[in-house]
Amino acid sequence: MSSGKKFSDRNVSFSPNLIGSIFFIVLSIFFLLTMEREVYIGSDEGVNARTFPSIVLWIMLSLSLFTFIREMVFIFMKKERRKKDLNLGKEARALLLFLIMFLYVTFIPLIGFFLSSIIFSVILAYCLGARRISYFLIVASSALAICLIFRYLLHVRL
Repeated sequence: MSSGKKFSDRNVSFSPNLIGSIFFIVLSIFFLLTMEREVYIGSDEGVNARTFPSIVLWIMLSLSLFTFIREMVFIFMKKERRKKDLNLGKEARALLLFLIMFLYVTFIPLIGFFLSSIIFSVILAYCLGARRISYFLIVASSALAICLIFRYLLHVRL
């Protein structure tokens, strides 16, 4: 056995100002570069459909660059910075739940609402800690009841 911590017990420390500024720099540059193809302007007027988004994106880029440079100066000067700790186990679990929900929505057109709902609800119950068969039966029957209510009482096409 290794003497290291388990993955679920590990914490990662990061600077939200540094990560956030990098994210918004990339995002604003991306939108500034793609705006010409995405936002149509009908005339050569000074104020058009690109004016307000351009102003917002340039402000976002400027402030993000300022924050990034400030954080880099703090790093080089070894000054105290605000840091955030993340528990990798909790974050991985949240990412797994998001992935399950994404797959649920993806599978609805492929295998139908009824079957997707039952599979999703059982997997979600398992991920949230249910281990007794009765819990899975309750979850599956609830999904069935919801499907029947929507189909036959509310006349929703599924």
